[in-house]
Amino acid sequence: MKQKIFLIVVLLTGMIVNLSAQQTEDARERAESRERARSIVRSATEPQVVIGTAGVDSRGYISIGGEEQRVSLNLSKHFDGESISSEADFEVSDEHSSISLNLSGSCDNGDITITIIQPNGEVMKKQKITNAADISWSIRFTIKEGEEKKYIGKWQLKVEANKAEGHYNLNINSR
Repeated sequence: MKQKIFLIVVLLTGMIVNLSAQQTEDARERAESRERARSIVRSATEPQVVIGTAGVDSRGYISIGGEEQRVSLNLSKHFDGESISSEADFEVSDEHSSISLNLSGSCDNGDITITIIQPNGEVMKKQKITNAADISWSIRFTIKEGEEKKYIGKWQLKVEANKAEGHYNLNINSR
């Protein structure tokens, strides 16, 4: 009986060690894959995202998969009663064929206004966030032939906060 228990313990220990080694190998492969993607992005001669961050907390992500390049930009900010006016911009390359925008936010006091301006100068969306309701807005569209001037190029974002106590989150994706 002791021999059976000993064999079971040895067998289980071997399985645990093997599983741990496999998980370590998987983690190493994921890390190498991420580093290869970062290296590709760092070595690009023409950046696909240009972000002006005067006063806006922002993080840009570029992920590459298959034949298609995807670009994602996330902007978010929490306000604790301050009043600001800030601008940022991002670029949509002529290699991209679709864009999606997602805006959400809430404000307990004061207000936050987000304005999204297309490359042709038209205002796509001007959204005021107040204590009346939390907001969530999204749009996704394909860039059709003949609409390039409207959507390809530098987009502008304007953020205005008036004694705001709240936050917003804007996610932009193009591919």
